[in-house]
Amino acid sequence: MKKTFTIAAIIFVVIILGLYFVNKNQKNITSQPIKIGVILPLTGPAQSAGEAGRKSVELAISNLPENIRKNIQIVYEDDQSDTKLTVTAAQKLIEVDKVKSLIT
Repeated sequence: MKKTFTIAAIIFVVIILGLYFVNKNQKNITSQPIKIGVILPLTGPAQSAGEAGRKSVELAISNLPENIRKNIQIVYEDDQSDTKLTVTAAQKLIEVDKVKSLIT
């Protein structure tokens, strides 16, 4: 479990750094936060896995340099371990929240 947690945190950091450097090269976007959507089972039968995922995201962000961390906005959605709710959450994050990346 700890190895999976570490791998997930490393992957998340790489994604965030990639998004930061892409946005850094686009002058008109740098003043806006980088929105990342995260879909997890925060309630329901897999709530413990969702909380572990949330902690992974928070740990990954806490390990980023301050100048990057302050430009990141995480938007969480709860799918309750239901694939239909996952699709609905993804559509909301993309269309309404305008996230740059999705993590499920």
